[in-house]
Amino acid sequence: THTSNGADYPYTMTLIHSQSDMIDPHLASAYSNSMVAELYDRMQDHYPMAPYMNLIGRTPEEGIRDFQDWPRYSTGYAGLFNCYGFTTEAHMLKPYRDRVLATYHFLNELTEYSADHSAELVKNKAKADRNTLVLDRIHLDYELDTLKKDSVKFKGFKAEFFESGITGIERLRYDRNEQWEGFIPQFKHYKGVDEVRIPDYYYVPQAWSDVVERLQTNEVKMNRLSTDTVLEVDAYFISSYETSDRPYEGHFVHTKVDTRVERQLINFLKGDYIIPTAQLAKRYIVNVLEPRAKDSFFRWGFFDAVLQQKEWFSPYVFEDMALDILEEDNDLKKRFEKKKEDESFANDMWAQLIFIYRNSDFYEKGHMRYPIYRSPLD
Repeated sequence: THTSNGADYPYTMTLIHSQSDMIDPHLASAYSNSMVAELYDRMQDHYPMAPYMNLIGRTPEEGIRDFQDWPRYSTGYAGLFNCYGFTTEAHMLKPYRDRVLATYHFLNELTEYSADHSAELVKNKAKADRNTLVLDRIHLDYELDTLKKDSVKFKGFKAEFFESGITGIERLRYDRNEQWEGFIPQFKHYKGVDEVRIPDYYYVPQAWSDVVERLQTNEVKMNRLSTDTVLEVDAYFISSYETSDRPYEGHFVHTKVDTRVERQLINFLKGDYIIPTAQLAKRYIVNVLEPRAKDSFFRWGFFDAVLQQKEWFSPYVFEDMALDILEEDNDLKKRFEKKKEDESFANDMWAQLIFIYRNSDFYEKGHMRYPIYRSPLD
């Protein structure tokens, strides 16, 4: 349950539910076509609801879109485990008593609906769980499908625009004495992008205890290596990323993450974790362990240590070694000479030396290598 700000309108309660395109199709069909619709009908006798006003523009008349409930939100998190999620949004400008009662009535109607349709709800979840076990691909991101436009009936207050007495810039005000009723555009479909194939296993070194703890909290089934061993894995390298200038929920979140993959032999230690993906927590596992996923542990800063290059060189020492490296590696020498055709590179001593260093055996292998590994797909 939550209290909402934003646009002003007559409704005391608006509702967010798990985004249908981001949950299992078996779950989404019954969820959208019957459960959500009936909850709206039931609330008509108490406090009529509207969809959460996730505005396209400045006012509801311009349209709304479904809330993109990533796993960080309760509704998105619930969907990872094939559960229905709801967030009530009681409007902050309505009387406190009404906000409490609207929330109470919704929870009561949700409880009664769940009791009345318990067999159906259990059956739908069972179907979704079976589908999860055989799921072999998943989308790491979703984009609003602007080609699919619906409409929803809505009651609103008249929006007025006039010059601000403080800034001199146009401001918005809602006239509560003048109500209107009609249909507003609604965009409620998202399309999946950045699809990945799901490996049979992920490998998590025990050193990343904060990650292991969260996996255990979410009842992810894990096995541990009984001895030191070497495994052939697919290793991600972070090619590029951006980091927010300001903290969000106590973290400097990474965005625009791009990766590349290398097949490598990695030394694992006794006690490191093997996570099979053939389990009901599959969607959760992929969404937190794939670095490009919207709410991955990488994006939230759990693996920032690998982003720092710790080993460097002194130019006066490395100069002679760099010459030997180029003489022994014809391919690197050709690439180096090609880069020197760039005037800025040719005039930058440090850029030239670091290029050679990062293409030599001296460069630390763990720099920018994401430390959670995947079993090979082929």
